Amino acid sequence: MYYIALIIFIITYSGIIFTRLPWVNVDRPSAAYFGAVAMIVTGVLSFEEAILAIDFNTIALLLGMMIVIATLELDGFFAFIAQKTISFSKTPLQLLWIITFTTGIASAFLVNDAVVLMFTPIIISICRSAKLDPKPYLIAEILASNVGSAMTITGNPQNMLIGIYSGIPYLYFLLHLLPVSIIGMIVIVWCIKRIYPQTFETQNILHYSQNEYEYNLSSMIFSVPIFILITF
Repeated sequence: MYYIALIIFIITYSGIIFTRLPWVNVDRPSAAYFGAVAMIVTGVLSFEEAILAIDFNTIALLLGMMIVIATLELDGFFAFIAQKTISFSKTPLQLLWIITFTTGIASAFLVNDAVVLMFTPIIISICRSAKLDPKPYLIAEILASNVGSAMTITGNPQNMLIGIYSGIPYLYFLLHLLPVSIIGMIVIVWCIKRIYPQTFETQNILHYSQNEYEYNLSSMIFSVPIFILITF
């Protein structure tokens, strides 16, 4: 039975890791679902054991966060935050700092996948209008979303599990991981600047085209406070 479980585990994670290969026509949820079903069908787990293995607290927390995030997305909250903060940057290096810290901080309080999904089109649009290579900024965004999400319990599912099982208070978790995440984001900026020196040598003032994004500020008056109350 041990070897059967190991084989299922390897096949499942292969499906999760190699979803983008041409000959693998399966997405990550399907691969995970296959693994769960295979464990039951082969007798590695009974149906009752499989049910007990599900952490409904984490699923409920994720579901609640996703509903709130979907509401904020419909209100244009992500576009509003990204555009308003990024527009303060005047040079390519300032833009890098702002993208890194905006993404990192947003990922700490929202699920990091959603932050990257919402911020990426805006970053690409701003880089194009400023005639900048978007690659260093997108790399910084991706790295910062992971580093920033480590800051709080709600940043990613792993932290949710830690928070639920350990009982660590939200603010206690935040205060202890905040310095680590900030240092990590500073390191990200330093590394990106070293890898793409030609992008950040210029001190030319950036000019952005005035892109129109739809915001529902009247709805944000309700959705944002609700999100803050749920988070803390």
